[in-house]
Amino acid sequence: MFKIEVIGNLGGDAEVKNDNGRLYVQFSVADTRKFTKEDGTKQEVTNWISCFYRNAESEVVKYLKKGVRVFVRGNGDLRLFSSAKDRMMKAGASINVQEIELVGGTSDEIPRQLAMSNGQILNVLKAYFVDVQNIPQEQRPKELFDKHGVAYDCNENGFITAVHNEQPAEQPSEEQNADGSPTEVY
Repeated sequence: MFKIEVIGNLGGDAEVKNDNGRLYVQFSVADTRKFTKEDGTKQEVTNWISCFYRNAESEVVKYLKKGVRVFVRGNGDLRLFSSAKDRMMKAGASINVQEIELVGGTSDEIPRQLAMSNGQILNVLKAYFVDVQNIPQEQRPKELFDKHGVAYDCNENGFITAVHNEQPAEQPSEEQNADGSPTEVY
């Protein structure tokens, strides 16, 4: 079995396609390597990896936009093709994606920390994602709040899906951290 793992940026928005009634998502990831040659000149090489993801209903799909940094793992395939640009034979890679993660950090749309209604602070670890795996299923938040009281929808897997309302919600109750200081939402 040939496995490929890559971390890179999407070259364009992911597209949902239909193959005889089966939906899949297609996107390309750019892996760029920078190095200095022996003569001191700087060189940059970008490899494009074609990706095919069979889970078109996944929450992550709506965040697969141009420039987003992702980690992708799956079964690999190599192919040879003739480049129309320079008439040379070239090799390319594609991945039948089995696992995908957003790794680009937070954006201006989602704060770095959000609070549950009980005041517990959750860090936004990856783009639009908070780690709720250590919270029992029945206690996982359906919405989180920023420091201004704006509510954000959160699904059971920890993906922040949308701003719930435009008006600030009631502030979560102020509780104390283990060191006795009040909790704050940033």
